[in-house]
Amino acid sequence: MDTQLVNCLVYDYMATVDTKLAEKFKKEAKVTQQLPPGSPGIVDIFKHFKETSTKEMKRKHAIAEEESSTKKAKQNLSPDSSKASVKIVEDSECGTEEVEVKAATENVYKANLESQGNSVLAERTKIFIRNVSKEVVYEDFQTKVEQFGKVTDFVNPGRGFCFLTFSSAEAANACIDALNNSEIAGKTVQMNITRKKSEAGPTGKDASENVDGCKLFVHGVKQETGNDELKEAFAKFGKVIDAFNPGKGFAFVTFSSPEEATAGAEALNGKEVCGNCVSVNVSKPKVKLVADSKSKAEKKSKKREVLESFRLFVNNVSEETTQDDLKSAFAAHGTVTDAYNPGKGFAFVNFASADEAQAAIDALNGKEVCGKEIECNLAKFKKVQKGRGKS
Repeated sequence: MDTQLVNCLVYDYMATVDTKLAEKFKKEAKVTQQLPPGSPGIVDIFKHFKETSTKEMKRKHAIAEEESSTKKAKQNLSPDSSKASVKIVEDSECGTEEVEVKAATENVYKANLESQGNSVLAERTKIFIRNVSKEVVYEDFQTKVEQFGKVTDFVNPGRGFCFLTFSSAEAANACIDALNNSEIAGKTVQMNITRKKSEAGPTGKDASENVDGCKLFVHGVKQETGNDELKEAFAKFGKVIDAFNPGKGFAFVTFSSPEEATAGAEALNGKEVCGNCVSVNVSKPKVKLVADSKSKAEKKSKKREVLESFRLFVNNVSEETTQDDLKSAFAAHGTVTDAYNPGKGFAFVNFASADEAQAAIDALNGKEVCGKEIECNLAKFKKVQKGRGKS
């Protein structure tokens, strides 16, 4: 819009509000033109702009809601929702237009299921390599390990072991099968697939089965024994869904049912497995004793309440007042078990019972004790919040 026209509109409006201010504006802005007769004023233009912009904003808001609901439909995909459809109504000047958007295809849903099913395998791409020197670098391994696949990471913390990560679990397993117990950089190394501490075994359904006694703890396993060898040794007793040897003299073998696990334990306990005599037991998962922790917290809380009911906070005490002076002053109201003056204008006095403590408060609060008029109340312990120090 032309600047001169805008100034004319402003001047025309200001003339209806304050004529002196309008004339000053006309002089400062150098307004030389006048609005043609019948021209809309600035108020009319503003109303028109507001009406049209509101409609546009509503339309944009409807479009944004449409996109948002479509994304949510894709994220929260399920067998039922994959077949559902979402209807979005968009307002426009010509009327209401109904737009039907199909939620997402079954191919996306299947892809999600496959990614969840293979999540555990995808994590087993990192190899733990034992018995390496502090000076070992990736170049010492490069020619031997890269023949099995793409290596994405190598870490040597300088503590006698290192980590080697492949882009796929297949490449990592192939590397272990070929190079475990072989000589690299002048030392015979042992290799195993690493697992996260949180991965105590199979996930999902298998994790719940493990609680029921599907997982075996096998002690006495050689470091070089492969996971496939363990599976083969235990397979005669049922379906082995997982086997893991961390290379620390023991291993875990998980069956599909508790009955199969029990059969395997009874048959192989004390027998030779993969070249070593092993002991086999059903692994018991660690269970956090929530009830015990709660009871301990309750006991601490009760103990604090008891101490608070026996302990007095005495304000306005002289720095020179001794422990014996305090005991003597309060002894008339009960058995004083302790008295402490930190020399900061207050003191603490402990009684043997809550009744005695209350009797001392009733008798001495606002009275002169050891040469000063004191305030006497039950002491309160400060609560300590974890991670934030004392409150």
